[in-house]
Amino acid sequence: MEVFGFHLAKLDVRQESSRVVGAVAELLKATTGEDLLSLDENGRAALLRRLLIDPALDLFTADDISDETLEVLATFKQIHQAKEEFSEPPVENFVLSMAHNASDVLSVQLLARQAGLLEVDERGQCTANHLRVTPLFETIADLDRAPGVLNGLLEDPFYRSSLKSSGNLQEIMLGYSDSGKDAGYVTSNWALYRAQGSLAEVAGEHGVEIRLFHGRGGTAGRGGDPSYEAIMAQPPGTLDGSIRITEQGEVISFKYSMHGLARRNLDTVLAAILEASVEEHASQPDPRWIEAMNELSETARKAYRRLVYEDEDFLAFFSEATPIRELSLLNMGSRPARRTQTPDVESLRAIPWVFAWTQNRLLFPSWYGAGTALSPYAEDPERLAMLQEMYRGWPTFRTLVDFMQMTLAKSDMRIAETYTELLPDKKSRDRLWNRISEEHASCVDAVLRITGHRNSLDNSPVLQRSIRLRNPHTWTRSPTSR
Repeated sequence: MEVFGFHLAKLDVRQESSRVVGAVAELLKATTGEDLLSLDENGRAALLRRLLIDPALDLFTADDISDETLEVLATFKQIHQAKEEFSEPPVENFVLSMAHNASDVLSVQLLARQAGLLEVDERGQCTANHLRVTPLFETIADLDRAPGVLNGLLEDPFYRSSLKSSGNLQEIMLGYSDSGKDAGYVTSNWALYRAQGSLAEVAGEHGVEIRLFHGRGGTAGRGGDPSYEAIMAQPPGTLDGSIRITEQGEVISFKYSMHGLARRNLDTVLAAILEASVEEHASQPDPRWIEAMNELSETARKAYRRLVYEDEDFLAFFSEATPIRELSLLNMGSRPARRTQTPDVESLRAIPWVFAWTQNRLLFPSWYGAGTALSPYAEDPERLAMLQEMYRGWPTFRTLVDFMQMTLAKSDMRIAETYTELLPDKKSRDRLWNRISEEHASCVDAVLRITGHRNSLDNSPVLQRSIRLRNPHTWTRSPTSR
């Protein structure tokens, strides 16, 4: 750092929207007496827009501020200090996780302005912007709402001037992990696809360049598709020669630990971006396919949530049939396992959720709900023919099916069932296990019908052989097991 500065090592700062909005609300209460949290979204946005161009406002002089708010303020002060100390600002983007509304983004900008990271002239226009805000939309509801949020921001003259001061580029981050935990694999992938297309359309209407930042993980339940196939499956018109992708710790060593591997992975990503950006590849999918995916997504979502969020025995099943309690005690992540200390699925972060299901070899988040959605189609000759047509002609659907096929093949129902024997309530255990194993079987059957394969991964013989060789050595039933 002392030799080269931060020219090749830009940093992102990330904070959850509730922390930022809470800090702004507390500061306003202490300085202006206005109650931000009592307002609806329109009221919050109007108040924040007025304060953003108020030259007399000074939130940083508030007294008796909570430790949580002081921590948020310290973050912005550190960003400003780093900007002053280095010739090239080391921090360019503020990733706002769990973004819900335009007011969340404006709250970041208000604190950025107070910290000297945004400069405003007497006409209320932004003249310098040293901190881009990258809203991260994570849940299904937030992904559906994202295009409207972006449109509201781009219609605001001040916000547009802030974008103009930073290259007229709007970055949007998309959450794969939490959307998958929220509604399951099929619905998450489809919601992400629809959101990307709509976001690109909104940005185009306003003449703003958009860069989508894909918050993928390495595992199936966190959007970890193979890079080339994942990029080629993006909606038409959403790449335009650029993309940002997170590379998680669990896959960095596999992709970049050796020079040859690193170069091959980077070459693959570059080739996919260039190929997907070429106009002749940007054909829109058949409207019939869109209608089918809407129906499949809704059916899969209902099946997933009926078990995960509505079955009163599921939480106990998950807690006993996976090592989630032990994982929560490990000091191996950047954040606690739960957002709040409440014993429910909602409070659990997506990473330990997926990791727990990986440890018992069920890989539940990467396929559950798909069997219920696909089976009625696969059993009807006409609709099966359409799914097969989609698989052949639509990279998005083919990638969804192929990656699910891979995780179904990697899941080991023998090991997973052995874990369920830890449940003390045998009646509940049998009921839920039968439901899950039947869903797995129907999912495998539907995928084989769609692909036309006799066995899973017939189109990937190397991986198929690897799994067949590995499985006998990864399962040994304990002689003391019930």
